[in-house]
Order: sequence, then C-alpha cells, then structure tokens
Amino acid sequence: MAFQWLKRYMPRGLYGRAALILILPAAVLQLVVSISFIQRHYEGVTAQMSRSLSLELGYLAQTVEEAPTLDVAQQAAAAVGTPLQIDVTLPGGTPPADDIRAFYDLSARQMIETLRDRLPGLGPVDVSQRRRVQVWMETRHGPMLLEFSRQRISASNP
Repeated sequence: MAFQWLKRYMPRGLYGRAALILILPAAVLQLVVSISFIQRHYEGVTAQMSRSLSLELGYLAQTVEEAPTLDVAQQAAAAVGTPLQIDVTLPGGTPPADDIRAFYDLSARQMIETLRDRLPGLGPVDVSQRRRVQVWMETRHGPMLLEFSRQRISASNP
C-alpha cells in the first residue's frame, strides 16, 4: 500500500508500460555509464596535470634548499617561480594544521593525493578558494607558501 501514489503516474496501457520497461533501463544505464566515464576521465586528466606541476614545485623546492641563506633563497625562488607563474612567499607564515578542501571537490582529492605521492616535503594544501591553490612546503629556511592558479592543476569540469 506504500506505492499507491506511484500508480497515478504509471501508464495504464500496454504500449506505455512496454515502452517504460524498455526505455527506462536503457536511459538509466546510459546515464550511469556516461557519468562514470566522464568522472574517470576527469580524474585522469587532473592526475596528469598534477604530476606535471609537481615537477615544477619539486624544482622550486630544490632551488630553495640549495640556497645558502634566506636572502639568496628568496631571490632564487622569485627567479624560478615568476616564469612558472607560481607566487612564492618565504618564509610562508604558519601553515594550516591539515589540508583544506570542500567535501564535494573530487578533483581536489585527486590533486592532493598525486602531489603527496610526488613531493616528499609537501605540507598542507588549501584548495578552498575557487581559483587559487595554496601549497606549503617545509624547507630549511622555514615554511614556503606556493600559490598558483587552479587551472594549472585541474581541468575544468566537462
């Protein structure tokens, strides 16, 4: 008796019911497969872009680590970061305690996982801003804050 309300909306004729039985499962299956394919493709593109950016961040961190003093490290970070369109703040202040991202942001999860796998000195990652990503890395000159556009690390959702 719980589905009495459903009876009002179901087709009454044989042709309508047959069409519902044939078309509805095919449409639902097509929708599920499409969403799954697009999400998997989107995660793959995000992982590839994150791997590419991790090379740049690794080079920047290595350049800062090799600098003998904080002043030289700041100059070297600016010289490397500016052409790569990465804003570098050294020392970068107090980083947050943990990663910051929205619970529904699946690309941010993939991005953070990829960066953590590729960069051993990676600190917290803040992806809460819509267009900017903030990454903290620990260096011998103190925490380094790196900021860059989200478009560099995550493809726009198709």
